[in-house]
Amino acid sequence: MKEGTSPQTIDSNLKIDQVVIGAEHLTTFAFIDDDILYLEKTTGDVKLIKNSKVQKEPVYHFDVYKVVEAGLLGITINDDYVYIYVSEPLDEQGKIPNENNIYRFLWIDGEFTDKKLVNSLPSRSCCHQGGYMVTSPDNKIFATIGDLENIRGGTPGKLQNVIDGKVDDTSIIFQVGFDENEISPMNSDDPFSHYYAIGIRNSFGLTFDPLTGKMWDTENGQFCCDEINLVSPNFNSGWALAQGIVNEKTIEKIPEIEGFEYSNPEFEWKSVVAPTSLAIPGNQWGEKYANSLFVGDYLNGIIYKFELNDTRDGFIFKDNSLQDLILNEGDSYEEIIFGTGFGRISDMKFGPDGSLYVASHLHNGALFKITMD
Repeated sequence: MKEGTSPQTIDSNLKIDQVVIGAEHLTTFAFIDDDILYLEKTTGDVKLIKNSKVQKEPVYHFDVYKVVEAGLLGITINDDYVYIYVSEPLDEQGKIPNENNIYRFLWIDGEFTDKKLVNSLPSRSCCHQGGYMVTSPDNKIFATIGDLENIRGGTPGKLQNVIDGKVDDTSIIFQVGFDENEISPMNSDDPFSHYYAIGIRNSFGLTFDPLTGKMWDTENGQFCCDEINLVSPNFNSGWALAQGIVNEKTIEKIPEIEGFEYSNPEFEWKSVVAPTSLAIPGNQWGEKYANSLFVGDYLNGIIYKFELNDTRDGFIFKDNSLQDLILNEGDSYEEIIFGTGFGRISDMKFGPDGSLYVASHLHNGALFKITMD
């Protein structure tokens, strides 16, 4: 690492250790038993960290569509079941898209067994595949998929707020395996019953507040207006009619589709930072961080810390320039900086040991652990 680029936080009571180095495009990870499973986006390998050591052989290998944002994208755990989101190819070279598929495996004695396809989604583009997955406090699995660039190269549909458009399983947060008899929600009698949110341009982060059970996401804007959203059931994030915090005149133009209602984001970066994962400690780091929400970004390697309000449905700021809930160019943002030098952050999660784990595409493919000293 070059001098001055090493990861650091503003809190001297926290220490940073490197858990993994040399991971090939480490996308995301999950905790299982006392170990960690992580995904390599472009190799298609699922790797296991056991007793703090990366095992030589992958747990499982997928052939992947590996163009730009596609690949091995999402993992979450529910009891002994492992769910994985993967962009699969039609060709051996991984250059022709097939589908974005979600598989469920049973984890037995360190191996994947009983492979089952639970959802199949479109994958016709290089970009905006989404893929992040999360397990809710009541053990439901949720995943996100972006618009697959419907706006730039395709045809916008109802899920991008074109009222008479096609429903095509893009721009959504959805419940994985909602109906075991229908793996593609758009082919069901009621696709919207599978959906938790619509109007999502693209997202690399979902989490649930452990204290309230509320969902939060990050959303990536087009040339501006990256967002943090509190995601209630039947949420419409507004794309492609809105991005960032918009006025009432714009809100009036956003249709209510199948009971999905728009609300403005809880925070907006006016300039693009590419926010990825979110993590909420709850009580794991004590009273000092009990009301914190952390967000990582891909462009700058920054971990931001936002202070939740008393009802944990928005943020509070001391700096006057942030009280409009927008970080404009030229605004001071020292108040929300928690960590720097983490490279291209692709995922963050609090582990069962109370540490915050941070995956980075830089630092030679690293997984860091931030621990209360």
